Amino acid sequence: MNKVYTCFCTDVIHEGHLNIISEALKYGELTVGVLADAAMIRYNRFPSISLQERINLIKDLPGISNVIVQNEIMYDDIFEKIRPDYV
Repeated sequence: MNKVYTCFCTDVIHEGHLNIISEALKYGELTVGVLADAAMIRYNRFPSISLQERINLIKDLPGISNVIVQNEIMYDDIFEKIRPDYV
């Protein structure tokens, strides 16, 4: 099965996130990254809920195989770590 990866800030889950997840699931097993606090702040966005709460928002969605913390805005480490077929 193909590996699929996407990443969100996830302070809230909205229709756009759900759309991306729905489409991504068509391509294979989905891993979702949650941006770490430091990465969000560097991205000019302060988190409004804790990292664990953001992780739980994603874990509760149907079809998600894995949830990981993405420590950098760029995906280089993720590519090396999980080697997704689709991003």
